Amino acid sequence: MKEQVTESLASFEKARLEYDHYQRKMTHIQKTMDSLEMNEKSIDSILQQKKFRNEGKLEVTQEAYSLAHDRTARLLKEVTERGWKDLHPLFMKLAQFDYTYAAEQACISKDLNEVILVLQRISRANGISKTPRIENLMDAYNNIYFTGSTRDLGNSEKTLSPEPRKTESRDIEDDFTRDALVLYQKEVIV
Repeated sequence: MKEQVTESLASFEKARLEYDHYQRKMTHIQKTMDSLEMNEKSIDSILQQKKFRNEGKLEVTQEAYSLAHDRTARLLKEVTERGWKDLHPLFMKLAQFDYTYAAEQACISKDLNEVILVLQRISRANGISKTPRIENLMDAYNNIYFTGSTRDLGNSEKTLSPEPRKTESRDIEDDFTRDALVLYQKEVIV
């Protein structure tokens, strides 16, 4: 459709330019003839033939211009008044897509509710609080940097623990937790 409108507008513009050209030509010839009559000079046959030829061309270009104008006007009216009918199927597809997407999201959300319920049961069964473990530790041991096992708690107040022992996997895990808490404390203090 875009190509048709572009082509129609180009054809209309070409017809208008030709029509304007012959109008200017006829105006010039008429002024020349009027000037000759005012000066009481005779109008030669070449000028009269030129006027006759250009009058014919002016009529042809005027008719072509009128046809191009009507054709372009009808096409633009069709595009603007009835073009929405061409877009209607696209709008339907968009609405169907949005509906399907929303329905899928609703199913996913419903499944997430079941996951939340299972996680709540696990936390109740294992005595896990709703607040994160780090926050509980911060509240319970205000400004204590070490969160390792209780056997090392006696010599850990506000000091870093000695080099980690690599003998047990639990100790490595405790050292990692302690290092993370130290970094967290530094960020909070700063």
